[in-house]
Amino acid sequence: MVPWEKEDRATLQDLIDRSWSRAGAPLRAAWPDEHRMAAAQLLSFCEGQRHCVLGVPVASGSPLLIPVSFHLAPPGTIWLPTGPGSVRLEALRKNPRAAVMIGQGVSDHHRAVLASGPVELVASSVLPARVAREAGEKLGDLRWAEWWIRLMPNRLLGYEAGSEGSRSASPG
Repeated sequence: MVPWEKEDRATLQDLIDRSWSRAGAPLRAAWPDEHRMAAAQLLSFCEGQRHCVLGVPVASGSPLLIPVSFHLAPPGTIWLPTGPGSVRLEALRKNPRAAVMIGQGVSDHHRAVLASGPVELVASSVLPARVAREAGEKLGDLRWAEWWIRLMPNRLLGYEAGSEGSRSASPG
């Protein structure tokens, strides 16, 4: 994995800070400030994860939840590979907004990242070379992916609890 540039890390931290400043009281109560992830923690966690849950709106108004591979790239864009003709592609063509949840939990230690925002559908043939290279290093053979969902979060929050040094094992 190519390290993130200092400016990209700063942009990611700014997105995280703006997201927390706009978070509602219920989320702030459930995810207290002392458990929020800074950019370095969020990057480290996401580098170690290969899958997330993607939520997309479908015609019925219900969310469609799909486990998918992902790659987080500067300046905070989440890239998700997909095959042709998937339900998620059709749903996103009609309503180009999505959310992802990246989570991990064992016993009292758990971590989660939530991101949401507009998406763009990108054909694999025009995928930026850096994204293709880094996603391939992380996720393996991606020749099957004909399309990529590019999630440009306007909300990005990370939470970690139960680790050594945290004040509590769980928010509730």
